[in-house]
Amino acid sequence: MSEDFDISPVDELRLIAEALRERLALLRDGGVGVLPKPAVCRRGWATFEGMPSEARGFSPCPEHASWQGAAFGVWTLGNVAVVWGEAIADASEIPYSASGLDQLGKILGWLSGQLGSPAPDINTFRLFASGRCLEGGHDREGGASSSLSPLIDGWIDGQKPEALLLMGGLAAGLKGAAEAMGKIFESRGVKLMATWSPDEIASDERLKKESFAHLKGFIKTIASIN
Repeated sequence: MSEDFDISPVDELRLIAEALRERLALLRDGGVGVLPKPAVCRRGWATFEGMPSEARGFSPCPEHASWQGAAFGVWTLGNVAVVWGEAIADASEIPYSASGLDQLGKILGWLSGQLGSPAPDINTFRLFASGRCLEGGHDREGGASSSLSPLIDGWIDGQKPEALLLMGGLAAGLKGAAEAMGKIFESRGVKLMATWSPDEIASDERLKKESFAHLKGFIKTIASIN
């Protein structure tokens, strides 16, 4: 730039940038694509229902490796069904941590003692999973829950429980109870309560105390049914 123009290097760069923006705007208005848009994967939600060992080959999209979704395990003991939901991105393994499963085993053992029913095997449960390709958009966990809700409800209805325990925010969200941890509701003749997930209980002493206070209230409600 000539010294006849009193423009600093910063101002000069700003003018160049503004000129480029104006030119790009003209190209867009004229229907000229400046940059190619990445193709959006059109595949919708893929769902799975079965035993955990049967889910190893589950993948929502054969074209793209990256995906996310949610998984829900359902355990039954006596007249109670327990649902635990977690976000997932790979169904090659059980979608629960060892510490979480250990904590769940303690909870189910305590519940079975209170109910006078055999404790279920924590590694044997009904698994529901849903996922969607990451190239297909956002809101993956919420969409996964919505796509699985009818399947989970149908299977639980077949077990004819009198009470339902929802563990974790995703499971609570199935019944709109995510903001009401520890409160007892009734849905279609079934008493239900949401509390923290086994992972949260195992890692936070405060949540552990809250959760067991919730569970004591849950047991009292079940006892009042019988």
